[in-house]
Amino acid sequence: MTANPPAGPLQPLHTGPGQVEPAEPSWLLYPPNDGPHAKAMADCARAFNQGDFGGARRLARQAFTESPTAAEQEFARQILYRTGVDPVALAAGIFCLALLLAVVYWSLS
Repeated sequence: MTANPPAGPLQPLHTGPGQVEPAEPSWLLYPPNDGPHAKAMADCARAFNQGDFGGARRLARQAFTESPTAAEQEFARQILYRTGVDPVALAAGIFCLALLLAVVYWSLS
């Protein structure tokens, strides 16, 4: 019986010619670093990339109202868009609630 390999980042089973390194995840956001609110933008991106979506929304709302540059406002808009309520999920939830109310009404009448 062989021992389990040590825990760590996943490595490819073999490397060879033509093997491509995995790219960074597409959901990572990189803030503009040339504006007056660069530190706030970096904090907002750090919160988003670490999964603190509530903190990212709070910082993005604040940055959206205070930032004078278009790049900073676009970055804040992108954070707010990505962490907003999904319209499909909202519609599905409303539909399920209506269906539940219809079933309850039907069963009680």
